[in-house]
Parts: sequence; structure tokens; C-alpha cells
Amino acid sequence: MSDRKETEQQKYNVTSAGEEGASGLTNANGDAVENGPVRTDQACEPAQATGPVHADQLAGPAETGKLTKRENLAQVIKFVLFSVSAGIIETVAFTVLDLATGWSYWPCYLIALILSVVWNFTLNREFTFKSANNVPVAMMKVAAFYCVFAPLSTWWGHALTSAGWNEYAVLLGTMAVNLTTEFLYDRFFVFRGSMNTNQRARVGKEARVGKEAQVGRNGRCGATETERNGRCGGEEAEK
Repeated sequence: MSDRKETEQQKYNVTSAGEEGASGLTNANGDAVENGPVRTDQACEPAQATGPVHADQLAGPAETGKLTKRENLAQVIKFVLFSVSAGIIETVAFTVLDLATGWSYWPCYLIALILSVVWNFTLNREFTFKSANNVPVAMMKVAAFYCVFAPLSTWWGHALTSAGWNEYAVLLGTMAVNLTTEFLYDRFFVFRGSMNTNQRARVGKEARVGKEAQVGRNGRCGATETERNGRCGGEEAEK
């Protein structure tokens, strides 16, 4: 037994950690042993994930919280453009009904308003707010808005035209009020908490995360293709 212990001691001379190598062991020739025993704290460390990371893991859940200035501006621009298209539908419908039926202002306006609301809601839900919320519930909320706005706007429109105002000037002014109030209502009530949750938003987020990752790789490996090939090639060779 003593001969065996002496042989083991000659084969591995224990030294203080940091003098001969990170492991604190040397062989019989005095060379540091690279792979020493695993420390307890190392053995207990959790393994790091090395697989590909999905965009949802990088960017978190759907962006339903505070929007950036750019996203808010994009929402306003889209809402205005879609509202303009809805206004065109409303104006055309109002004109056709006014000329073809000879009805007074309010029935022509009410029918044209309903057509424009359906058009505007569909486009803004899908493209402006990118919401995946329940359609009937969202429609009920919009209907609640127009249960207030439609009677009021019909009343002041009828009153103004009866007082001699031009029908189309009243219509344009009413549409401007409608655009402003409906945007605020949709943004902070109808689609609050569900913005950027539909499939279109998720696909765009994944593409944006992938682009940011590519930009990061390009910056790490070099700005030009030649530099990237040289530097990244060197890293591959080292591996």
C-alpha cells in the first residue's frame, strides 16, 4: 500500500491553485495538468442553452405595452389614411343617396356613416392596431361609440343645414371630428392591451429581430464582405 501511495504522489504533485495552473495539479515532470477536478460550484452551475433562440424569446411577448414614438406616429398616419378612404366612401355614398333619393340630410348621412364605419374598423383593426382581440366584442365597443356619436352628429348636422349651412361643409367638419374622437377611443379603449398581437405583428417582429441579429453579426465580424470573410473565417479556423 505504501508503494502505491508513493507512486500516486510522484505521478501527481498537488500544488496550491494558481501557481502551476488553474487546476492546481502537476504531473511527475512538473507540468500543469489542464483538466483538473471540477469544483463544487462549477458542478452546480446550470447548463447554458446553446440552441437557436426564437424571436419571441428575444423580444418577449407581443408588444402590448408602451409604444415608441415611431410606432405611435405610424399608428396616427395609418389611421388618418384609412379614415380618409372611409371618408371617401362616406362622401360617395352620401352623394349618391342625396341625388338619387331626394331624402333629407340625416338618413343619407346615417347610411353613409354606417358603411364608412365598417370599412374603417376592418382596416384599422388589421393594419393600424394589429389587434387579435375578439371581433364581436370590439365591434360592440365601436357600436357603443356610435350610439353616442351618430345621434349627436346627426342632430348638429340637421340643425346646421337647416340654418343654411352647406351640406358638404357640414359633412366634412363632422368627419374631422369623427376621425379625432374615434382614434382616441380606439387607441385607449377598443384596442388597448391587444395592440400588435395578430399574426401580421408577430411576423414583423420576428423579421425585425432577425435583422437586428444580422446587423450585430456584421458589426462583430467586420463592416465589409472581405473583412467579414477574413475575420469570421479566422474565428471558424480557431474553433
